[in-house]
Amino acid sequence: MPLPEFCGSETAMDLMSRARADVNDPVPRLILADWLERIHEPDAHEMCQVLRASFNGSDLVLLRQETASRLHPVVGARRGWFSGPWLGHGGELERLWLASPHTVELPGGELLELEQIPAGTFMMGSPESEEERFDDETQHEVTISKPFYMGKYPVTQAQWQAVMGNNPSDFKGERLPVENVSWDDAMAFCGKAKQKTGQGFRLPTEARWEYACRAGTTTPFHFGSQLNGTQANCDGSVPYGTTIKYPSLGKTSSVGSYPANNWGLYDMHGNVWEWCSDWYGDYGNNRVTDPQGAISGEARVLRGGSWSFFAMACRAAYRGRLYPSYRRNNYGFRVLLPLDF
Repeated sequence: MPLPEFCGSETAMDLMSRARADVNDPVPRLILADWLERIHEPDAHEMCQVLRASFNGSDLVLLRQETASRLHPVVGARRGWFSGPWLGHGGELERLWLASPHTVELPGGELLELEQIPAGTFMMGSPESEEERFDDETQHEVTISKPFYMGKYPVTQAQWQAVMGNNPSDFKGERLPVENVSWDDAMAFCGKAKQKTGQGFRLPTEARWEYACRAGTTTPFHFGSQLNGTQANCDGSVPYGTTIKYPSLGKTSSVGSYPANNWGLYDMHGNVWEWCSDWYGDYGNNRVTDPQGAISGEARVLRGGSWSFFAMACRAAYRGRLYPSYRRNNYGFRVLLPLDF
């Protein structure tokens, strides 16, 4: 549904930007609230009330969890207006929270959003017909026996700072993924975040990472068979599945800058490599359930490719690996949280 006529040429994102820039100007918020009253979605009226109330004082304003769960797909994940924390400055506005159904509050009020990934069975690895595949991508059937929560985005610099108290990244920005982190560093974050929140954060296994990335798809990327830098942040000068090249950003991009997959996860392809918990080792071709990777090894697994790698390395099946102590400005991670912790 389009915005009402009185919005003129402004988009919802324009209105949100204006609202954030000047908390004393109620007009953009009221326009959004009026628009929500017209979309006839469940709980839209409550959302309108929360919008209006949040601009009338400095109190913390939260939606009920069940309301957020229903509304988020309508005005959050699909359009990206309200997803994540909205932090004010100078005490004028604390927070309007319309987050994913499962969100963990980190120290300082920083939020970490997670999406629930269902249990299921998929074909891990790549078929022999997939272009530019490698021999270590042996395709085999994997069953993920239990649902789990997966970080909606790679861990951001703001989230890292909230937990670890520093920022090792080369490319600075609160909404940029943290980078220059080793596997050891990522594990340290999970341990410290668990201490501070009581939540059992961990790195995903390689199997769970690929399962979550594919989100029910079988193509090289969750969005299809082509990548040239327009669909994800990679080196577009060497595209995959197309001859059309695209200029590379040459740096990380804000998390959520590209479309999510079917399960609401962003940046599964490109931006930063993501550490997995596994030691690197051969798959084999047998059916397996909840594989944990090799028992031992020298290198840990990295998945997803990055801003500095060709599109081929961003495929869902591609397996990166490196010593767990190595750090580079294209290495990051996202967290997994078991439902039964």
